[in-house]
Order: sequence, then C-alpha cells, then structure tokens
Amino acid sequence: MLLLETALITPLIGVSLYVIKGVRGTGSINDVIFGALPFVVAMLLMIAALLVFPEIATWLPDTFG
Repeated sequence: MLLLETALITPLIGVSLYVIKGVRGTGSINDVIFGALPFVVAMLLMIAALLVFPEIATWLPDTFG
C-alpha cells in the first residue's frame, strides 16, 4: 500500500495530483506537486526503513500471532 500511494502522488504520472488540482480549482499543477513533495520524501524514507528493517512491518502480527 505504501508503494501504491507513493506511485499515485509521484509527479509525472501522479493520478492523485491531478485529482487534487481539479478539486482545488485554482493554482497550477506545480503548486500541487510542490505541496506533495514532503509526503513523497517521507514515504521514500519509510520504504527505505522497511527494506532495511522488515521487522517493522511484521512486528504487530508477530505480537498477536
């Protein structure tokens, strides 16, 4: 899900960016892309953390399983 959402807000093909642009009504797509950049960076850092430490994703199921 994290990779899917990252793909949906990554510029050039980011479908969610165009949806947000349509809902806003004013401003350019560049404004929307600039606003999404902090979220893209955070998601890329989380993806890197999950690659290095996969226990993050399996901790909760292992705790209750």
